[in-house]
Amino acid sequence: MPVNILQTRFHQIVVVVFVLGNSMRIFAQPSPPAGQHWEVVPALTDDFHAFDASKWQLEHPSWNGRSPSTFSPENVRFTNGLMQLQLTLADTNQSANWIHAPCVTSLAKAFTVGMYSETCVKVADLSAPTSFWMQGEYSEIDVIENFGTVKNEAFRHVETSMMSNTHYFTNGWATDIATSMEFTNLNQERNTARFFTYGVWWKNNRTVIFYRDGLEVGQVTTGGVFKEPMYLFFDMEPMSWGPGIPNASDVADIRKNTSSYRWVHTWMLQ
Repeated sequence: MPVNILQTRFHQIVVVVFVLGNSMRIFAQPSPPAGQHWEVVPALTDDFHAFDASKWQLEHPSWNGRSPSTFSPENVRFTNGLMQLQLTLADTNQSANWIHAPCVTSLAKAFTVGMYSETCVKVADLSAPTSFWMQGEYSEIDVIENFGTVKNEAFRHVETSMMSNTHYFTNGWATDIATSMEFTNLNQERNTARFFTYGVWWKNNRTVIFYRDGLEVGQVTTGGVFKEPMYLFFDMEPMSWGPGIPNASDVADIRKNTSSYRWVHTWMLQ
């Protein structure tokens, strides 16, 4: 069943509100330990007004994508102050890898222990997750792998949940130690209803804390020692497990197939 742990220590969050015209942006970092403060990490901070080749690459550095899809740089665009990621049809007959998918990766492994990062995103209305995550050689932090809708009725609850995880796979994926978490949205709000802000604080080498709209929703003890630098990723991947794969008409529907990211901001304790 979905886990709802929205009863959080709100007083531990510092919320700064910037009003720009008619829009409101909320940036929230956890309260820093005594004697420390947060400083912006420019390499992992962007308002997505245009593609910045000094920070990002439009591909995964070592992976072509999850079957039945392959990553394509043409499935990422920057428009109207948004970074938009899109699934499209590669083959209308739905044979082999019949979906083109998007992936945006930080240019360097710049996300390190102690950092806090958050993104503001509206999830695509597909049975395929819109994602924000980090990965190194043997460790991974999945801030969100959020579904807009599902094909399998038994997984309907994930349409209203923040899906988060960590992985520790020093000896390969066969021995992966995962810490899967599900955080139900307040009032069962759908993931596609609006822009949400999702964040993570990699607090220390065994503690990862997840946030939604400036509130801590939960934390995990990782399956091993997380101490390596990681790439930061945004992508969409059709997944064959529980919720099901989108059909061709959904993938081709521009009203459903696009996720939109307003910004990403990352800070380091100093």
